[in-house]
Amino acid sequence: MSPHSISSDLPFCVVSKAYSPVGQEPPVDGVRHLAEAAHALNLPVTWIMEPAGVRALQGELAQWHARYGDELAMALTGLAVDVPSYRRRREELRQLCPWSEVIVSGQGGGKSEEMVEALEAAGICGHWGYCWEQTYVDGITDYGHSPGLFYISKKSYKMPRPGGGGVVAVEWLSRDLNKAFWTGNPVHFAGEPDAFKVMGDWSDEESIRYFLHVVGQYARNARAGQPLPFVFQEEAEQLMERLRGVYAGMWPKLIDWISAALGQVVKRGGVRFTTLPEVVSEFVRQGGEVKGRLYRAADEKFHVLNDPRFSPHLRVYGAAFRFPEVLHYCSSNLFATFRQGSPGPVRLIRYDRQQACDVSTPLEGVTELPVIESLQWSEQRWRAEISSREEMPYALCLPMRDGRRIPEDVPVNEDMWAWELRIQKGTHYYESPE
Repeated sequence: MSPHSISSDLPFCVVSKAYSPVGQEPPVDGVRHLAEAAHALNLPVTWIMEPAGVRALQGELAQWHARYGDELAMALTGLAVDVPSYRRRREELRQLCPWSEVIVSGQGGGKSEEMVEALEAAGICGHWGYCWEQTYVDGITDYGHSPGLFYISKKSYKMPRPGGGGVVAVEWLSRDLNKAFWTGNPVHFAGEPDAFKVMGDWSDEESIRYFLHVVGQYARNARAGQPLPFVFQEEAEQLMERLRGVYAGMWPKLIDWISAALGQVVKRGGVRFTTLPEVVSEFVRQGGEVKGRLYRAADEKFHVLNDPRFSPHLRVYGAAFRFPEVLHYCSSNLFATFRQGSPGPVRLIRYDRQQACDVSTPLEGVTELPVIESLQWSEQRWRAEISSREEMPYALCLPMRDGRRIPEDVPVNEDMWAWELRIQKGTHYYESPE
């Protein structure tokens, strides 16, 4: 077990998609390259694998588990979406690696309500591969779900399940909580090594500075009592020596970057290096369902904004632009995003009227947001006049004031707090309870 696990602010997971497309050989040398980099820092890795790859590395995986705490997750590649197929693969992996319970599965695209139901019946507790804010890239459109962990709804795999229970959604990798929202481009604004090397023109120093900025966003929320795990993911296939095309010969540079970036995280401290199975188990032990969480994220200036490939929006803002701070309120009823200083959300995705949608259809946001006509709040109470075209779940985000008594079930993040309510059609007054 990693000695870093005794520090427990921000849960930090090093993860690898360690399987290849159907019909191709497993990325064995890529797994070994990443293992060498992570284990040099004494960090555990969660390997998402299928049986062929596990058989090729069976002895090494057992050694890595015993020495560093590495864990195994089940890749779903090549499987029919049904309970028997999932059970057979899980049992096969458990026989190959009796040291792992194999409670987490992994697959980015191809998610469905049927898949989630079958995984639950097969004994899987968490599923890796969720991509917050993402639309259409790599065949994945997960736009509409919130950052962090949540129990997956039976009605739509892109929504949280009211009341909790079932399979826990786990993100593919952690994205910039600020830029991913404002630019609509979560793929490039994330802690993913190959994105920096392939799409950007940053130096190693600049890209690591940005990576540490994103980690800092998550650490800030952890310090404020609103933790969400940080998932650092690198695909083993992109670290293979025989790759051609855009990734050809890139693996040594990627490994150097990974070693340097993770080394800086270790040096800075304030994180707990752990694995996906442990993060999911901890979520379940703590009760799972989240009545409401409030995340916040400031922005910094990075010269990459000069590069129009990252988003058409950035051509307008330019390199000197700093996006406004945002706050994300998440519950099983809605996902609301606020611009700092605005009591009402600038985007609201409600979950009470959503229906199941296919993999290419994002969840719909409220097209005409309610209007806060007036708002007063004192040390002990708030009162708001709100106009809405329909009844819906809603949330306010207000600054703390000295002496204010905040109920225990209201999420607080530093000097901000969020209050969820249900508003009616028309214009009405709402106020905090006595």
